[in-house]
Amino acid sequence: MLSAEVDFENDRRGPISDQPTPQLPATIQQAEIAIDQRAPNVVPALIADLGDAAAWRYVEFFTANIRNAHTRRAYARACNRFFAWCEDRGLTPATIRPHDVGTYIEQLQTQVSAPSVKQQLAAIRMMFDWLVTGQIVPHNPASAVRGPKHVVKVGKTPVLEAEAWRKLLKWICCIGSERRAAGRIHPLRWQG
Repeated sequence: MLSAEVDFENDRRGPISDQPTPQLPATIQQAEIAIDQRAPNVVPALIADLGDAAAWRYVEFFTANIRNAHTRRAYARACNRFFAWCEDRGLTPATIRPHDVGTYIEQLQTQVSAPSVKQQLAAIRMMFDWLVTGQIVPHNPASAVRGPKHVVKVGKTPVLEAEAWRKLLKWICCIGSERRAAGRIHPLRWQG
């Protein structure tokens, strides 16, 4: 199996050309079997085995579809991890079913937090949507899979104590009375 290494961070191609190129861009080098398939800059062997069109589509998902560099790295790790898991079980992209994605998500829940599982499931869903629209795979097996529920019960906004409320209300009243005294606002007219 061959895989291709992709440098998502330093993708600096030359001027855009209208001429199609038969070889991969300079940022993708053909490589022997990658030692660590979970590395973020490697096209998984399962995708590379589908041909150049699939490899290109995989690379374009990260380079053209995701603008934020941190999201790009996180999604690349998630997709590579999922495809390595599939490869360990002898699955191909065309034979992956919702049951397989659900099993992966269930196993993942025992290893990482619920928000991380939700992010990885989102990455897998988006990747398969991208592969379906590019006619690489016939359907999106991750679209039917539900992620874990994660409810944040404690907000980040601090709750004011009684003394802090008193100070705030006193300050608001003082500012209002100062503005009225200076003639800047009419006490009966709304100034919104």
